[in-house]
Amino acid sequence: MTKVGQGTWANIAAGQAPEVSARGRFFVVVLIVLIVAGFFGWKALSNRIDDQGQQAAGTCVEGNKTLDVTADPSIAPQIEELAKRYTQTSPVVRDHCITVVVHGAPSASVSTALEAGPAASWDDAALGPRPSLWIPTSSFELAPLAGKAVINGDPRLASRVPRSFWQPAPRPRQHWPAQHRVGSHCLPI
Repeated sequence: MTKVGQGTWANIAAGQAPEVSARGRFFVVVLIVLIVAGFFGWKALSNRIDDQGQQAAGTCVEGNKTLDVTADPSIAPQIEELAKRYTQTSPVVRDHCITVVVHGAPSASVSTALEAGPAASWDDAALGPRPSLWIPTSSFELAPLAGKAVINGDPRLASRVPRSFWQPAPRPRQHWPAQHRVGSHCLPI
């Protein structure tokens, strides 16, 4: 037991280092070791979970899925090349392995068949399977489908003409010095 004036606070007030017991030092060392071990354990567990997540994302847990794309025959070869390059990357979307298959069918025929509605029969021989994505030659083929429950979402163009093609860029304002303004060189009357 310490006497009054000889405790830790008295040592601090006198400018001396406080007295620390051996048991206190031991608890501090154990606490530091536990904090360091917990940090490295947490990092190892986090890395393991990340690795497992990436491995699971790269597998087809839900199986294979085919995305049927119907495009007008005039643009189908280009779309088919894009689809082939995409499929070669072995894409996984929401645990499904995706394969893109492109079918060529005239836009007018597809528009007429879609206009009949989802309950109407679909001519697989002429149009291919009912498309998940339809790429017409023009947005005019979409007009008969407006307001019908055929298109999921609002149809929109995949690309737009940049503004610089249809509207000239604004000219910068020119600030001429006073001596170069019209009429500034004339003599006053």
